[in-house]
Amino acid sequence: MRRKFFKGEKSVINFYSNWSESCETMRYQIKKVVNFYKNSLNFYESNIDLDPLVIKKFKISKVPTIIFFKNSREIHRSYGYKKKKRLIILIRDHLMYE
Repeated sequence: MRRKFFKGEKSVINFYSNWSESCETMRYQIKKVVNFYKNSLNFYESNIDLDPLVIKKFKISKVPTIIFFKNSREIHRSYGYKKKKRLIILIRDHLMYE
């Protein structure tokens, strides 16, 4: 993950691993949410198995981990599996209102 976030950009990054069943289930839940927010948020995912440096850079201690960014700054971090409804609440609470 070498992309720099643009000023004013609202982004969500899902850090996952292929060996984790909860990560795979979470990816499915996130895909349901992406279409709802596709015009107002940027969604990314990073497989920590393919890029181990990302673990150190983003201080990932468990998966799945979702990090919310606004204006290139981390504003919230969430660990563990979340259902669609909870993901929407997290996005609304941390990224949709100024």
